[in-house]
Amino acid sequence: APFAGPPHKEITSHITRQIDPLLALFKQNAAPGALGDSLIEIDARQQLFRLESLLRIYVRQFPDLDKYRLIVKDVEDGLGDYTFAVDAHKFARDKFRDENRAAAPSAARKAEQDRILASLDKKKEAARISFERIVDGSTLVSALPELQSVVPSTFVGWSPSKDRSYVTGELER
Repeated sequence: APFAGPPHKEITSHITRQIDPLLALFKQNAAPGALGDSLIEIDARQQLFRLESLLRIYVRQFPDLDKYRLIVKDVEDGLGDYTFAVDAHKFARDKFRDENRAAAPSAARKAEQDRILASLDKKKEAARISFERIVDGSTLVSALPELQSVVPSTFVGWSPSKDRSYVTGELER
């Protein structure tokens, strides 16, 4: 826009400061098959969700940001599915351990516990494979630096007062 001021660092940094930690997380060399576990361990889903949420807020005003939001959302959803499967397996394992400490299980109960854990383990493995396929097919690692470079030009002329008013309006929607 003619005579538009430069982007305000305060505004653009809301988004750009979410990107570097994500790049570091996804570029680290996790052992094959261990990416999901390493991301769960460091709570990467929260970082992905934070970026997705910020992009969702601005997408009505800046529709070009939606392609980045969708890339982030796809990976976040996949990690969420895997996290759920991991948590379900851990919950059942811990519950059975505590139950068995209180009273030794009968052979039938132990067999039932083993069947449940085996079923949850299969679901966890399927979710891990699915998540790794999502990441392998994702353009997240290349889209994040691109987003980082697009954000400043997107927010040219976007003042702090306009941002406050817009974000408040979006949150009230």
